[in-house]
Amino acid sequence: MLLILQLLEQRELFVRLGAVQLLIAVNRHRSRELQDAFLFNPTGMMQLMDMLGDSEEILRNEVMILLIDVASSNAEIQKIASFNGAFERLYEIMKDEGNTGFIVRDCLQLMVNLLRGNMFTQRYFRETSSIERLLAVFPDQDTAALKTSPAIAALVVEVVEELGCGVPSDGQNAVHVKANKEILGKTLLLAVAQVATVPLGAKVSSEGRCAALQALCVLVDAHEANASRLWRVILPEGDHGPPRPATSQLLIDLLQHNGTAAEKKALRRVFDTFLRGSSQIQLDMAKTYSPEVQERTGLDEVSIIHEGAAGLAPPFDTARLSVCRA
Repeated sequence: MLLILQLLEQRELFVRLGAVQLLIAVNRHRSRELQDAFLFNPTGMMQLMDMLGDSEEILRNEVMILLIDVASSNAEIQKIASFNGAFERLYEIMKDEGNTGFIVRDCLQLMVNLLRGNMFTQRYFRETSSIERLLAVFPDQDTAALKTSPAIAALVVEVVEELGCGVPSDGQNAVHVKANKEILGKTLLLAVAQVATVPLGAKVSSEGRCAALQALCVLVDAHEANASRLWRVILPEGDHGPPRPATSQLLIDLLQHNGTAAEKKALRRVFDTFLRGSSQIQLDMAKTYSPEVQERTGLDEVSIIHEGAAGLAPPFDTARLSVCRA
């Protein structure tokens, strides 16, 4: 095994390519032995990191395939790869690929695998400003990628979920997750909310919208600051009509049954999470959507919300809103 790793140090392209392909085959049948070899000889992993940035795409792509599998379950290999520039190289590759396409999907899958269940790699990801760089990868509401490649949005959400859940078995997880969500909220919440409220049609697929709604759930769950950020998001004038709060549009979509069954389920989960974490948000929402507000302002969404909420269970029913107002 170590002899194969030594071949990675050769300069000839096809020698290195053959060595990587041989390691892929070995990993399918003797993955534990290969992981132990990388831990015994960390320079092998460093060589793979160098090849990940190689100008020869055929070599880079094979290295990506190998790393996705090798890094999926070994915490020490996750650390070695991360601390040797894996995230930085992945972002460079995605930028070169225009943040779309199957190579970007592979990059994001590797990123998820490096972060999975590992407090050290997640902290490194946060402290090297890698969270902020996610914004460039998440498909914008006006790009074709959101329609043609919802898998990219789904993988970004997987990254968000890993950072938003952290490592529950770790005693410092609550502090760690709070710090992750704070940066995620400041960086991604606005973009995610805009995608989650795009009307179905040419701009967004159901899968892409469900991914955005799932990301909102992760961001606001047990994080009052992010719930407040979502409450303050105002959507610009667009296909949904004049400027309005994002929460209004999401609630209207829920109550008017806009979208697929999967979207409606995701919408309910967003509001359950959004309202559950903050009594202040419950109170503000009750005041905003009271019948008195409609009488004073003539806002159509108030009547829509109260008519639609009449038959729903808490936290959406108007009886609960009345209790909040009291």
